[in-house]
Order: sequence, then C-alpha cells, then structure tokens
Amino acid sequence: MKRTKTHCIHGHAYDAANTYVDGQGYSHCRACDKARTAKYRAANAEKVRETHKNSWASRRERVNASNRLRRSVPLALIAAAPDLLEACKEFVRKVDCGEARSVRSYAQMKAAIRKAEEGAEG
Repeated sequence: MKRTKTHCIHGHAYDAANTYVDGQGYSHCRACDKARTAKYRAANAEKVRETHKNSWASRRERVNASNRLRRSVPLALIAAAPDLLEACKEFVRKVDCGEARSVRSYAQMKAAIRKAEEGAEG
C-alpha cells in the first residue's frame, strides 16, 4: 500500500500553500522550487539578465510594429491598397494565433478587412 507523502525530501510540509501540481500530476514543493530557482539565478546571473532583456526587446518590437502599422494609414484607405490589406490580414492572423497582441488594432483591422471584402463582393 502506497502512503501519501506529507513532506518533501528537504522536510517542507506538503500543504496547500507550499505545494503545486504540474501538468503530469506530480506534486512539487514551492519552497524547494524557490530555493532551486534562486540558486540557478545566482550562478547564471548574466544569462538570466540577457534572456530577460531579449524577451522584453522582442515584445517591445512587436508592439512598436503594430503601432506603426495602425498609425501609418487611415483604415478607410486600406481597401484601396491591396498590400495594406494583406498587411492587415497578416496582423489579424498573428493576433489570432497569439504571436501579437493589440485588442484595439485587432478590432479596427478586422473591421477594415470586412469592409474591404464587402466592397470587393459588391
């Protein structure tokens, strides 16, 4: 018969505040995880700093590109320019699959695409 563990191997209690369950159903000690993370970050400070900087830089670049696209041309003119319409469709595709985020731009671009497609049909 298998007993339920009450403490981790380092003696921390497995209670609601100190335990999390991963995607595979295994229990982990938050205190041990916190200590392990702190030890890794101390030993790899430069790598951690560089990774953090790069992730924010890439996000900032995506947001800036989205803002430039949104501000560059009035949305009413998008239907008249096929390359702009394609850029809008690409942006909407990226938002749909989670590569970019901008709710306001997304709604405006979606409306511009719908308007252009309605104009093309009529």
